[in-house]
Amino acid sequence: MKIKIKIVYNVLAVDDIDFFNQKISNLKNDYKNDFVIEDSIKVSFDLFINDKLVYTLDDHFGDDKVTAKQLVDKIDQQIYQVKSARKEKDSSKFDDLGLIDY
Repeated sequence: MKIKIKIVYNVLAVDDIDFFNQKISNLKNDYKNDFVIEDSIKVSFDLFINDKLVYTLDDHFGDDKVTAKQLVDKIDQQIYQVKSARKEKDSSKFDDLGLIDY
């Protein structure tokens, strides 16, 4: 199960950049070449998984910074959802094996 992750973010939109970078470093280690991160002044925060935009802060209209913890939690949540959906899809092929219809 290969997952490609791309994060585009504006460093000014994150309140605790050290915490954020620490957590991102863990993701880089986990996903190696399948992880890309880009700085942007045009985008507050976009998370792509397998080339699909799954989370964005473009609809966040406040001037307040989003907490790094919120972003990291959202990244973890989205990755978990993708992995869970794939497991369900893979296991559904075998759900009816061994069942006898009467």
